[in-house]
Amino acid sequence: MLRIGEAARQAGVSPHALRYYESLGLIRCRRSGSGYRLYDRETLERVRFIRRAAQLGFTLEEIAQILQLRDEGRAPCSQVVAWLDEKIEHLNAQIRILTGLRAELVALRSQAPAVPADPSGYSSGYCALLEGRAGPIPAAATRPSDHGRARSPSRAHPLRRRHGRQEGR
Repeated sequence: MLRIGEAARQAGVSPHALRYYESLGLIRCRRSGSGYRLYDRETLERVRFIRRAAQLGFTLEEIAQILQLRDEGRAPCSQVVAWLDEKIEHLNAQIRILTGLRAELVALRSQAPAVPADPSGYSSGYCALLEGRAGPIPAAATRPSDHGRARSPSRAHPLRRRHGRQEGR
């Protein structure tokens, strides 16, 4: 039996992740006489599975369903295959959107030498390339799941907060 710090290290997650998985009911631990969380090897394997499934894009809800099926003695693979098909189609759609966006960006970039830095009679102060004067807004800037709304920069690449500061700075 391992205490939380060593168990987390061996499973490749943080102690916080172990507590979080426990709070969701994905794993269980025992307690020592003095109240310390204790984890066995089987639980560490379960955590490694959770981590790998999450890395592959499975949600914690999906992972919980997989674990429940396994715990009930049922094979979860048919459900996993269905989710894999959905995830592959979703990725294919994202690739199509990103490919279209890339093509639009390449087209805009190719127009850059032809667009004067400050066209005469143009006083908005913005870049004509991005204002639509150089061409239409790409359809690829919207996602089908957004119902036609353009993605805001904060949703495209959100900055994650960690201990009171923004990452990436």
